[in-house]
Amino acid sequence: MIVYADTSALVKLFLREPGSEAFADFLRYKELATSSLSFAEAQATFARRLREGWLDDHSFEQVQSQFAAAWNATVEVLLDAEVQAAIPDLCRRHPLRGGDAIQLSSALFLFHEGLNVVFACADSRLLGAARFERLTVYDASNAADLRSAQS
Repeated sequence: MIVYADTSALVKLFLREPGSEAFADFLRYKELATSSLSFAEAQATFARRLREGWLDDHSFEQVQSQFAAAWNATVEVLLDAEVQAAIPDLCRRHPLRGGDAIQLSSALFLFHEGLNVVFACADSRLLGAARFERLTVYDASNAADLRSAQS
């Protein structure tokens, strides 16, 4: 099984948020994947938390170090022509923001490659779209919500 994490789920591995501990436990012994977009989005989140005072300089440096190590062990789905090709239809079917369309298309790319994908996210609208697209989902803000779109 591979867990595809959008940025809202991914940052829970580095910042204390509701669902962080449960998501880290869920990931144990599973492969993690995400879009290359998540790198920039996570960096922006960490920097915003520093500016807003949620992180001090030392904590920020620790988060940066942990993220860099984890990123090197993560399957990165590139925004290539195949991932891009699916985005227009996804945006027609669902009320997605641009970044969310990239995340969902990236997860579906892995799914269509025959992988057993769980889509992890903390955004209810994006989770709904993933369910509609027949992905198994994990609500990273609610540890009790792991279910298949087919159920």
